[in-house]
Amino acid sequence: MPLSYNHIPCLFYSPDYIKPEANNALGGQIDIGPTLLGLLNIDYTNNGFGVDLLHDKRPYIFFTSDDAIGCIDHDHFYINRPADKQEWLLHVKNSVEQEKIINPALQDSMKNYVFSMLQTAQYLMRNEMLERIRKNVRCNGQQRKMPDFHRQNHGLKFRKITKQSIQK
Repeated sequence: MPLSYNHIPCLFYSPDYIKPEANNALGGQIDIGPTLLGLLNIDYTNNGFGVDLLHDKRPYIFFTSDDAIGCIDHDHFYINRPADKQEWLLHVKNSVEQEKIINPALQDSMKNYVFSMLQTAQYLMRNEMLERIRKNVRCNGQQRKMPDFHRQNHGLKFRKITKQSIQK
């Protein structure tokens, strides 16, 4: 799970409306909607996991690959492979993995962050709450229906969760 595969810059370009700046906030695809709505000064109710990267900060961001979960902060990269119960904590410099380090408190903090987010997503899917959230979004005081999205794949690639697998 090379970190370079998951280090992708996000760029918002509108020279007439946005002041040029570099922002090193930790973010993912889930943050694009809230950040864009914040840039447009559109009042909205955020019922998802994303944050406005220009106004809110998160301690970590996580991502998945076929068999592993990754979690980063600005200086560390936590990797967990649930299938074989292996985990590592690496130092990061200039977005490149460096040496393995031992810091049980940080490793536990990153692991707890990842699994709490994944368990929350599973709970929402299991209880069909994502559909209710999608139908009840408020934007500028008006109820709006968000566009459909692929609920079965929601970034949980290490274990595909479907309605059928939850009912088993």
